[in-house]
Amino acid sequence: MQGTASFYHLFRFAPPARHRCLVCTGTACHVKGAAALLAALQAAPMTELGVELGSVRCIGNCSGAPLVVVDDTVCNQATAAAVLQHVRELQP
Repeated sequence: MQGTASFYHLFRFAPPARHRCLVCTGTACHVKGAAALLAALQAAPMTELGVELGSVRCIGNCSGAPLVVVDDTVCNQATAAAVLQHVRELQP
């Protein structure tokens, strides 16, 4: 059972965080620094802020690269500082 459940990314072994932050790693976002942005956010205390951090292959708005989606809000030309500020303003 553990092997089957761990294979699928939608199965969880613990409850999800209250908020979700997804960094786009598609081609345009990669060229505009998505890897560095994701690394900076991974170094931040996201779990302490009640935020689950992840990545997606493409959000589909390449002109806004690098893109981050926090809950249902798309952040264009995202920086780590701007994303962290937005995350800190979320309701706990």
